[in-house]
Amino acid sequence: MTSPTTNNEIYAQAKACFDAAVRQHMQSDVAGARQAYESVIEMVPTFAEARNNLATLMAQACEFDAAIAQLREATQLHPRYADAWHNLGLVLNQSGHPAEAVPPLRAAVELEPMRSAWWSDLGNALVESQCFDDALGAYDVAERLAPGVLAPMSNRACALRGLRRLPEAAEACRRALAIEPWHLETLNNFGIILKEMGAYSDAERLYDAAIARHPKDVSLQVNKAALLIQLGRYEEAEAIALPLSKEHPEQPELWNVLYNCAYERADWTGAELLLRRALEIAPHNRNVNWNMAVLKLLGGDFIDGFRKFEARKQLVSVVFTHRRLAQPEWDGSDLEGRSIFVHAEQGLGDCIQFVRYAAVLKARGAARVIIEAEPSHEAVLRTAPGIDAVVHPGSPLPSFDVHAYMMSLPYLCGTTSTEDIPSTVPYLRSPTRPIEQMIVAHGSDKRVGIVWAGNPQHPRDRSRSIALSLLEPVLRTPGVSFFSLQKGEAVSQLEDERFASVVDLEPYLADLGDAAAAISALDLVITVDTAIAHLAGALGKPVWVLLAHVPDWRWMRDIETSPWYPTMRLFRQPAPKEWTPVISGVAQSLVALPAALHRQRVTTVAALPPQSRRIIEIDWQAGLTSGWGTYGLQLTLALHRSDTAEPVLLTAPLSSGLHPLVQQRLHRTLRVTPGERSGNAVRLTAMGNFFSSQHAGDPPRDRRNVGVIFFEDTALDAVAVLRAKPYEHIVAGSTWNAELLKAYGVEHVSMVLQGVDPSVFHPAPRGGAHDGRFYVFSGGKLEFRKGQDIVVEAFKRFHARHRDSVLVTAWHNHWPSTMAGIESAGWVHGLPDVRDQRCDVGAWLVANGVRADAVIDVGALPQAQMSQLLREMDVAVFTNRCEGGTNLVAMEAMACAVPVILSSNTGHLNLI
Repeated sequence: MTSPTTNNEIYAQAKACFDAAVRQHMQSDVAGARQAYESVIEMVPTFAEARNNLATLMAQACEFDAAIAQLREATQLHPRYADAWHNLGLVLNQSGHPAEAVPPLRAAVELEPMRSAWWSDLGNALVESQCFDDALGAYDVAERLAPGVLAPMSNRACALRGLRRLPEAAEACRRALAIEPWHLETLNNFGIILKEMGAYSDAERLYDAAIARHPKDVSLQVNKAALLIQLGRYEEAEAIALPLSKEHPEQPELWNVLYNCAYERADWTGAELLLRRALEIAPHNRNVNWNMAVLKLLGGDFIDGFRKFEARKQLVSVVFTHRRLAQPEWDGSDLEGRSIFVHAEQGLGDCIQFVRYAAVLKARGAARVIIEAEPSHEAVLRTAPGIDAVVHPGSPLPSFDVHAYMMSLPYLCGTTSTEDIPSTVPYLRSPTRPIEQMIVAHGSDKRVGIVWAGNPQHPRDRSRSIALSLLEPVLRTPGVSFFSLQKGEAVSQLEDERFASVVDLEPYLADLGDAAAAISALDLVITVDTAIAHLAGALGKPVWVLLAHVPDWRWMRDIETSPWYPTMRLFRQPAPKEWTPVISGVAQSLVALPAALHRQRVTTVAALPPQSRRIIEIDWQAGLTSGWGTYGLQLTLALHRSDTAEPVLLTAPLSSGLHPLVQQRLHRTLRVTPGERSGNAVRLTAMGNFFSSQHAGDPPRDRRNVGVIFFEDTALDAVAVLRAKPYEHIVAGSTWNAELLKAYGVEHVSMVLQGVDPSVFHPAPRGGAHDGRFYVFSGGKLEFRKGQDIVVEAFKRFHARHRDSVLVTAWHNHWPSTMAGIESAGWVHGLPDVRDQRCDVGAWLVANGVRADAVIDVGALPQAQMSQLLREMDVAVFTNRCEGGTNLVAMEAMACAVPVILSSNTGHLNLI
């Protein structure tokens, strides 16, 4: 009688079978190895190594689901089996699930952290998941573990490209190619990066050399064809892709190239057929789906177009901003009672076009609609109906429930046809700015704004921008005054004497508010496809847009008006590169334009009668001896120039250092009795940390009260928050201050940035005091918050290498008690002596190891002398640990065109 087989015997048989399978595997006997691994698992289902090895064979056969199932089982059987975790991540990434691949790849490197190649694999999955910062960190570890190894060095270029750090990405490619000059993947990446940097000739030379070395590689040919399309050389691109598509019909990117060539010929039927061929091969290919979205939208198919438009979120693009937020992305579900954060992703024109959906979100029940906008765009974009708050990129975010990409809103809000577009204009309003008066004062002719060039970095700028000279027939139209709204390098074309009559507004267009105000004073805007077209349309201003034969998708095909902007007229090229018929049509239409077509806002430009000017009381002392004093001084002078406000100083200003005419103007502000017209008055109250003010008790009830605050202490208590309640509004000096207050529940907050006096602080030649040494400036009253101790330590290290450097300090402190604590970090010791109301900073620096001949302490200088001093500096350094405002001294240095190094935190973020 035989005894039953024991577990040990079964395992021994399975182990022998496994060893044989491994030998077959190594000898490339795939079928035999696979059958043997399956036998092992049948004998011992817990044999994790057999499942791992079987999964690798399944993955090679593209049986991804089966491979993933085996690897998941292996990791559950053996949680510390690092190879199984690693292979699970690789297969998930290979099968198009990079985000799911990241956790198992992380688990693998946590179990075996010294495997450089595994860190590089983790970085690759993170790049595919659009987590570029994390990817860069993974590649850094891989390089540290294996210095000089090619893969992480080459792959980090992809992460840097995703972060839009293109020069660094190019340098990473150069480092990799120094190791292996003809490394295929690096060459492909380098060419793409050079193209996105605008180095087209370098990219073409690189591709030509790489193709000569790797003539059989399809990806190099595809990327060169894509470059040629960017350059408008469509026939050459097609000549590359067409024969390759017959040799490699399984390659979707070849069909994508051919689609782009057909698209640029306006062969819409042929283009769609090519895309459908590519989708048959790769239904989830992000580039193909993106192109199909553009084609559908251009043809007016909003249902399929906006649905496929979501494919842009998978693109690695220099124009698309990927966001990683803890809150969920809105899916179009019920918004009742929820707050939504809408963030920008591409250009300004896109933001202007789709900010209209804030009102739709509000109508769908959103409790708060928060949008993201650049500081220079805020004054205009925040006027869109439905917006409750605006945050700046990089600023702390307020609380919200869900978030959405700006350009996803048409899809999420159910825009399925042109009839669904919320097209009421104007939906943006322009602020009143001096530029309006300047335009209005320019005679009674028809007033027309012109823009002829867009952003040269735009991928299609070659087809959409024109030379100013092409507009010459339009500019000869009698009875029309032309105003240039052009920005950037193209403004130099106005130097041609043929265009001497065109008024150049570029020096007066500091932000989007100035551009909007200028447009409001015009009768018509004529522009190529730029953000100005969107702005004029959103303001309800008549605007004529000159379009290329193949326009951007939003202008659609074969229509002369836009469903997005009712006051817009579209002038289209009849064939590629044919601008003459477009210009002729514009010139003829302009002659027929009625005078004073749309002169809105003209009557509002005139000064208001004195009795309607509102009293603005300023309760702190204006002058030049402190930041608050300078802020109050410039605020008073700005209000004095206003047509709507009458400033009143409640405290006599400090006259020291003031220009005599300024003293006289400030003195006049004291003549108005503060109690007069109190019902029309607004009192601005200066507030410090914890909303403290110099006045005891609640603010007066017979006027409107606004608190003005620059604070540096983030630990607000309940009492401090209660102190803010009596104020109708709080004005904060930085985005950081404003958002921090909102986080504490103080919602009635706006951010208003301080500025500098451009008549004092501006670029100018050096005064001759510079002796060739390298001057490092640091300013701000000496205290721990300002971080001068960091400057001291940094300068000592810098001076040890650069003996010709000099530290110039303006660290005088009117309140010596606040210097206590400067020693806290250990970089310095002791405090400066204070004699005759002057801090002996120079002696203190010497005592802290700075050479006496490398120090110049200027103390407290008058403003005029400070500007002269700044212009002599080679660099200014502000290592501030915290700034409630934007740092007045740093702005003064910037205004004088001095290179400035700033700490990347708090109020400095507004400057950065």
